[in-house]
Amino acid sequence: MQILGKGIGVPFTKSGGGAAILPFIIIVDTSKASGDDFTLPIDNVTQDGEIDWGDSSTSVLSYANRAHTYSSGGIYTITITGTVLKGFNFGGAGDYLKITTISQWGFLDITSGSNAFKNCSNLTITATDAPTISATTFYRMFYNCDLITTPDFSNWDTSTVTNMQEVFRNSLRFNGSLGGWVTSNTTTIRGMFMSAVAFNQPLSTWDVSGVDTMYEAFKDADGFNSSVAGWTFKSGVTLYAAFQNAEGFTGIGVDSWNTSNVSNTNRLFNSADSFNGDISDWDTSNFTDIQYMLNQCDDFRGSLAGWDITASMTNMNTFMNGATGMSTANYDATLIAWDAQGSPGYSGTVNFGGSKYTSGGAAEAARTSLIAKFGAITDGGAA
Repeated sequence: MQILGKGIGVPFTKSGGGAAILPFIIIVDTSKASGDDFTLPIDNVTQDGEIDWGDSSTSVLSYANRAHTYSSGGIYTITITGTVLKGFNFGGAGDYLKITTISQWGFLDITSGSNAFKNCSNLTITATDAPTISATTFYRMFYNCDLITTPDFSNWDTSTVTNMQEVFRNSLRFNGSLGGWVTSNTTTIRGMFMSAVAFNQPLSTWDVSGVDTMYEAFKDADGFNSSVAGWTFKSGVTLYAAFQNAEGFTGIGVDSWNTSNVSNTNRLFNSADSFNGDISDWDTSNFTDIQYMLNQCDDFRGSLAGWDITASMTNMNTFMNGATGMSTANYDATLIAWDAQGSPGYSGTVNFGGSKYTSGGAAEAARTSLIAKFGAITDGGAA
């Protein structure tokens, strides 16, 4: 291996030619926490290369040489060149407050994303390249990263990652591009964007067919209102509270969801008060629990006449509690269609919020019949 030179952005090149290997470059500010030192959170494995600490001193890249003490506090650019750099995971400890910028991922191999940059509240990312990713988990990778805004992560190869739980939870300014992420092997995106209130990127390219749980995936993500079209779900997947309190989400793309394998939609759009997605053609034949699903969804006016409520539906409690309700025409159609299905799978009170029916006709007759079948219906009464 031959060093072409030292300095920011200067790569290694393999002897005999070949593509240049870009360095990993970060900026640290030792004044952000106590001590005029910085420790690289790298793996205890064989590394290969050189560390330029940004103060005219260098070290051979190794786990033993991962720490450096500066003669005075300040801002330093650390440039790591070489061929093997594995790890870089603070785990919510160490010098996580001192890292302020990642300007180039270079040859870094992220071997575990679990808590890698958790609580790095001073971190920004200006890098436009992508790291190597051999990690299987991104659990809380950028949790509480308040200053990360719009990095382009679209070229990251995430095909090895199975766990994306709470990756961007509480990253209040994050709105980076993730459209190119390969999620076909992902099994959980639980809480992935919880309280990431600025995030609003389309995710219609994502393959979520292997996901077991989307539990609270977009909960409190108030700014999200992009397309989630074309999603297909596996058997037994839970969508529990996936968009709960996502107040800006109107439901772009939910009309194209394949829900034939879905069972649990409890609180799916609970208090997402802008939601008015077209869910009329959803296949609900395997739905078991729709409790609180449209609770407080004041903008929802659609028809549910096409829903199958006879098979496995066992919990419809407080379904549309507190919502303004369907339009009268759609509520009429829903009542008539549901009554025509025969005996429902659920017994108890069904809450249709403020939905109002047309009195003196087929809708009122269907409502009376359904009350006898369910036990009770709560709604807004006659129009």
